[in-house]
Amino acid sequence: DQITTYLPLSATYWTYPYFFKMEYRHWLATTETARASELGGGRDDVTLKSADASGYAFQMGYIIMRPLGLRLTLEWAHWHFGGSTWASDGVETLSEPDQNITETTLGLGLIF
Repeated sequence: DQITTYLPLSATYWTYPYFFKMEYRHWLATTETARASELGGGRDDVTLKSADASGYAFQMGYIIMRPLGLRLTLEWAHWHFGGSTWASDGVETLSEPDQNITETTLGLGLIF
């Protein structure tokens, strides 16, 4: 399980029915639980914490207000996670390497 806590700082430009949103994701903390006990052999679960991370996202959208409010969006997001702390599961020492994660999302939502 990975939990990332961040504060999104964004700016949105509207020109109805279109919008463009830019977001900087100010990283606060990331923890990951490695469930090594599921492997057996006397291993313990460990929690790894990232030393740093950064992220940003861009979103384009189109609003349709009739007959029902719809919102169509395309988002591109990127995260860079620094390597994690080291922790022993009782058998070996574990850590997470640097990671770059990029996501592209197509969304359709209702407006009410």
